[in-house]
Amino acid sequence: MDALGSENEETGEEFEERLRLRRRLQDSRSGAAILLLPSLTAVFVLTYIFSDDVPWLGLLTWAAIQTVGLVLFTGLAINFDPTTATLGAMRSRWAKVVWVQCLSIIAWMAIFPYLAPIAEPREMSVLGIVATAIYCSVLMVHRSSPQAALFHIIGLSASFAASVFLVAGWKGWPTFLLVAVFSIVLIVATILQERAFRRNVHNEIDRHNAEGTVRMLLDDYEQHFSDILWTVNSEGDLCDVSPGFATAAGSSNDALEGTAFADLFTESAERDRLIRYLAERGPFRDLVAALRIDGEQCYWRLSGRPRRDGCISGVARDVTSARLTEERVAFMAHYDSLTGLANRYLFNERLRKVLSQDERKRNIALFYIDLDDFKAVNDTRGHLVGDKLLREIGSSLEQQVREQDLVARLGGDEFAVLIETRAGAGMLIERAHRLLSAIRDPFEVDGHLYRISGSIGIAKCTDGDCAAEELMRRADLALFAAKAKGRDTLALYDQEMDRAARERREIETDLREAIARGQLHLHYQPVIDLGSGNVAGYEALLRWYHPRRGIVKPSDFLEIAEETGMIVPIGEWVIRQALAETARWQGDFRIAINL
Repeated sequence: MDALGSENEETGEEFEERLRLRRRLQDSRSGAAILLLPSLTAVFVLTYIFSDDVPWLGLLTWAAIQTVGLVLFTGLAINFDPTTATLGAMRSRWAKVVWVQCLSIIAWMAIFPYLAPIAEPREMSVLGIVATAIYCSVLMVHRSSPQAALFHIIGLSASFAASVFLVAGWKGWPTFLLVAVFSIVLIVATILQERAFRRNVHNEIDRHNAEGTVRMLLDDYEQHFSDILWTVNSEGDLCDVSPGFATAAGSSNDALEGTAFADLFTESAERDRLIRYLAERGPFRDLVAALRIDGEQCYWRLSGRPRRDGCISGVARDVTSARLTEERVAFMAHYDSLTGLANRYLFNERLRKVLSQDERKRNIALFYIDLDDFKAVNDTRGHLVGDKLLREIGSSLEQQVREQDLVARLGGDEFAVLIETRAGAGMLIERAHRLLSAIRDPFEVDGHLYRISGSIGIAKCTDGDCAAEELMRRADLALFAAKAKGRDTLALYDQEMDRAARERREIETDLREAIARGQLHLHYQPVIDLGSGNVAGYEALLRWYHPRRGIVKPSDFLEIAEETGMIVPIGEWVIRQALAETARWQGDFRIAINL
């Protein structure tokens, strides 16, 4: 854990000290990397060019001290991680770093007065370059160590002044002036650098405190609202996982930290979109993706926005309840709530879709199924038993078709089966017989066996101009023809059914006007008493005098009158007309009227 994470257990002063020491140690690490090679080069060059002018033992001793000091300083700076160390360990390590720096400065202070009096012009130029480099390196090497920096400036200034005095005496006053000015400038620069350093530390403390406040507010927000906060890095992996997010995802902070955010969600087009958004680092909102939490299907609505630091942060809201409600509403809009089969709306939609494709419409066959006298089951056994029986029948019908075929409940005890096949009439009839057999099989409901039969009308597109309405009309005509044959039977649509239907509609239309137009007439069939040979009564016989069809027999229109309800006004007319006409007749007789 980052050492800054322990500020809750420290005072403000201790936390500030920890942060300063961490920054100083980090800067010393970079300073050591910058200092090592130039310093070793300077030590080597001075040792080499002065090896013939001074005792080699003293020169090598100085070189060894400097080399050991540089290596020790580098080791102390690099082999230490201030982000995980305790405050006491950082204090101890920083004190060692400062002492090593000061010892190295003392070694440099000693070498310049020692070498300057014996230096030749060539050697003096090299010594001046090294002195200038070491003098100005304070702004880089000791930028975060003001004590070492001041010691470095003052000590080397005194060393340079002593060197100049040994070489030129008081005549070197211009050099004294330059050293004094440069030392003042470096001291001021060091002070300003230290102020900037402390200001940056305070800014970082303020930022960290602000982040803590924001995190506290966000944690409080997560606890009281349904939104879940999330953050991913530039690789799309979760970072800074909050307890609220971990709880919502059914996992722990440690398990989620560093895992790919997209891996939480099940494979889908929405998950692919999320991966693309994260890779492109673009803002997005209201992306609903599915995931499994503790074995249950859930849905999250995600929104996110990229940040300047390369991360993407956003919110997630659990919309499982709303999504399941939407799916339930969509299911209810397209499927029958009792049987789970497609309802009339979905059936019509599917039929129109397949018939809109010219290459498929010739292969579409439609079966209309109507259960025979199912009303008796509801009347005798109750609607609960009837509903269970309808579910069983729907399930049985589904087992007779392929997965790509459609079984629908159109309402009441009416079903439809839509299939795509190249089969001819014979195969369609065979398929219908299988469906009838599935309906005919006994069904067990609440411990009782029930046997049901049905009638089926079959229609198939046989021409290029076959719309959905036309195919349904043909199947309906075929079903009507099947029911006219009796129970448990079927009929395949043909043109004769169309002709019969048109004629039936014409008769029905004309019959509605027959009374008003005076086209109905009564004939009276005498009833003879065989014993006496006298007329005992008359039977009133209805005849329809159609202007185009001629005399229409009752068998041709009374069934239509009964089905349409027109039999009631016709019956009333017959009774009134028969009584009115026979009331004027002489004799004692009876009138028989067929009701």
